[in-house]
Amino acid sequence: MSQRQGCPLCSATSSSLPEGYLSRRTTNKEPRNVSSRSALSGSLGLANADHTTLLLNTYTKLKDVVRLDSFIKTESRRNAKADGGDAEELPFDLVTAIRVCRQAGYFEHASYLAKKYDRHEDYLRIQIEDAGNFADALALCKLMNHLVG
Repeated sequence: MSQRQGCPLCSATSSSLPEGYLSRRTTNKEPRNVSSRSALSGSLGLANADHTTLLLNTYTKLKDVVRLDSFIKTESRRNAKADGGDAEELPFDLVTAIRVCRQAGYFEHASYLAKKYDRHEDYLRIQIEDAGNFADALALCKLMNHLVG
């Protein structure tokens, strides 16, 4: 088989697998190796929703809070846009990161992301539905009311 043809079995198999199958399989077998490779991909700006899910699931499964903190608190990069302005680019998919942290029970991390990136609805849901922190939810509502009114 030539390199141009690729592997027909691989392309047919990967497209017919359920979404997330390869991520779960890889994470269950070699979680430490996955975190190293995925962290490198993120630092190169190659992160997408699947990458974010894989990496965060690995950190939470290993209970590696130090790496989770480091990943979550990574600052966005500034990239030049075509129109001459700057665009902030996170090294992870924000919506996915909040969802995965919530599902894994890392509510403080999910709250941190939601608050930092002004995802007010997500922040309120985390505080009310997950953390039971009604005082913080109410404080945000009052602040938003004050800013609007």
